[in-house]
Parts: sequence; structure tokens; C-alpha cells
Amino acid sequence: MSLIVNWLLEKDIFPDTEEELVHAIEKNGGRYKFCRSLENLILNSPVIFYGSLGLAAELHRKTKATPGVFCNTKKFFCSQWYKTVPKNLLLQDKILFTNVSDFCRDPGLCLQTAGIVGTDIFVRPDSPLKPFSGRVINAYKVKPQDLDFGFYYDDLKLPIVVSERKTVESEWRFVIKGDQVITGSGYRKNRKKDCQIYPGSAPWKFACSIAKQLTPPDPLYIMDICESSGSLKLLELNPFSGADLYSCDRNLIVQAVHCTILDA
Repeated sequence: MSLIVNWLLEKDIFPDTEEELVHAIEKNGGRYKFCRSLENLILNSPVIFYGSLGLAAELHRKTKATPGVFCNTKKFFCSQWYKTVPKNLLLQDKILFTNVSDFCRDPGLCLQTAGIVGTDIFVRPDSPLKPFSGRVINAYKVKPQDLDFGFYYDDLKLPIVVSERKTVESEWRFVIKGDQVITGSGYRKNRKKDCQIYPGSAPWKFACSIAKQLTPPDPLYIMDICESSGSLKLLELNPFSGADLYSCDRNLIVQAVHCTILDA
């Protein structure tokens, strides 16, 4: 008897597209169950979770189900995957890995060490779990509280990534299986303007070239591409199980998930 993939969906995390994903799961012979936490859940393998990044990371730590979740957080730290990509392909080519305490103590020295110029710089967490949102700040007036210390986290040694401020004109999100691009979408705050993009487009080709150069952090993962100053660049990688899929083709995604799990 053939195996059936069980989807564990966290309720109301992506409400605008929840129904679309459910239809794709049913169309491709899968089952689904909604949840709001991991308490008292019975996970029947093969199972895959999709929902919030925080719950995906918790499930990755706790579950013994197969595969359970595509959220190998250690592999998605910027300090892990940045070094595997040629600098000319990254949006940020001058990068400093430090922590909140060291940076706020002497930002001038930190920026000088990394060769980063300018007063306004971009700071984001090293972790893919994003304990604070990336932001542009005045480097010489920064305090830990400006990076949400004491609100979302209380560790002054929280690893961060500091880089030059860059202008981003457009963004695209791609779902990657192994070294293959499965589907893609425009990536905009106004969801009504999201749009699928197709093979043959410049962003798609660029994503393909990057995917073939990377060691996959997970069998299935998310890649964000952007256009900055007229050039395409790699913006970041994210775990599949906690990522908004925007207008990516749900049918192709579900097929890729089922293929990845059942052929493993």
C-alpha cells in the first residue's frame, strides 16, 4: 500500500492562502490536520509541518516523526550560508558578524574593521528565527533597545549581522528542492500585487544559478532574490516550513514536498 503524506498545518498563520494549500494537498492525495500548538499531537509519519517559524523550529527540536519539518535552523544562520556564496552574488558584500553588546559598545571600530562606510547601516539577527526585524539604524547613536533588546530577547550577546545600507527595487521568493527551482512569486507587502514568475525570466534564471552553487540547507527551502541598483542579488535563505509562500504555485509545491518525502 502506498504511503500518504500527512500535513500538519498551523491554523490562521497564512489565512489568505490557507484554503489554496488545502486544495492542493487534497488534489495530490495528501491528508491534513490543523493545529495551534504541539501539545498532545500524534504525528503519523510521513508528516510535514507548515505554519509559523517559531513552531516549526520547536517541532524540529522535539519531533521524531519523518521528516516532520523542513526547518534545520542551524543551517540557515547567515554566518553559516553567507560563506558558501561568492560575495559578488550577495546583496551585502561587506559584512560584519558580531553581537549586540560588542557593536553598541564601539560601533565605529566594528564598522572600520569590516570596511563598512556611512552612518546609516543595516542590522539584522544572524538567526533565521529573527528575534528582531532587520532595520536601518544610525550606527553612532545605536543602543541595545534600538535592536529590541529587552522586548523580544534579553541576551546582549545575541549574534547580529551588520552591513551597508542597500536599496532594493524588487524582490522575489522561490521554493527550492535540492538544486532545482520549483516555483516563484513576486514578494511585496501588498499581497494583491503578488505575481507568479516563470522559467525564462531573469530572476528565475538567477535563482537557478544560485541553487546549483549551494549545498541545500534543507531538502526543501526558500530563496529570496532581489534587484538592487540594476543587478540581481541573493537576499536571504529561509526554512520552508515557516515561510509565507505568497503567490507561489501551491500545486507544484505540494508535489515537490510529497516527492521529497516519499522518495527519501
